[in-house]
Amino acid sequence: MRAQRGDEAGAREALAVVDDRLLSFGMDSPAGLAALAYLELAQPDEALRRCDTTVATHRRAGSAFVGVALVETLSTMGAWERLTAILPTSRALANVMKLLRPVSDRAEGRMRAERGEHGDALRLLEAALDGFEALGLPFEAARTRERLASLAAPDAARALLESSLATYADLRAAPHADRVRSLLG
Repeated sequence: MRAQRGDEAGAREALAVVDDRLLSFGMDSPAGLAALAYLELAQPDEALRRCDTTVATHRRAGSAFVGVALVETLSTMGAWERLTAILPTSRALANVMKLLRPVSDRAEGRMRAERGEHGDALRLLEAALDGFEALGLPFEAARTRERLASLAAPDAARALLESSLATYADLRAAPHADRVRSLLG
């Protein structure tokens, strides 16, 4: 959360207590959360290293947070082949960890959009938005609206971005609010 609010120093301080030694105690949830924090700090290579270390150590996707972090990281990096390979597992685990379903939908929607498959991308991103809203995750819903805006007609895109901006402002997620303000002009 500190990283989402633009407190990079605070986020790094918090990450200092979450290191690879926790994995030796079977504590893979902190590793997944750390990977998500590194992703928010624009360090996808470190996020991927955290995920891969956890998966290698436990011979599985680790906690659901590691699965979420891995899907998010691969999507951010545009590692579409590897993302495609793990999506079936991620979707299967969504029965246990509900967050994996909209995260997987958003990641696949992003991949489909990059490939020019706009109809499939819209369907997946709308499903992701519905999922995040159903789970009561406004920040993730706002991020998904931004993705939808990139595929929408101008008026609809503006409404989606304004909704994202309002959410980011409410959550005091300044870097995200600033980014959307610049998109809105």
